[in-house]
Amino acid sequence: MVDNRFQQIDKKTWHKYSFYFNIIMFIIIGICIFFTIIDSYQAGKLANSLSGGDVISNAWIKVMRDVAFLAIALAIVFFQLFRNQWLIMKRSW
Repeated sequence: MVDNRFQQIDKKTWHKYSFYFNIIMFIIIGICIFFTIIDSYQAGKLANSLSGGDVISNAWIKVMRDVAFLAIALAIVFFQLFRNQWLIMKRSW
């Protein structure tokens, strides 16, 4: 049933949806980079000013969370890039 729904979408509409999805992904990547910079800066300030391991580890957990979101978003973008390149190469054979 789901396959039928995807087959009914024409190429023009599919490319439009793909374009909007890519714009949203680049916005998410920008937000992730911004939060990674902010959280890394705050974790560095805490590491220099405090010696308490619990506060520092919570700050670094936030940094790891940001890096995880960034890695997932970049993986999706690169997957789409390589898939599209493969389709273009396949058509030219």
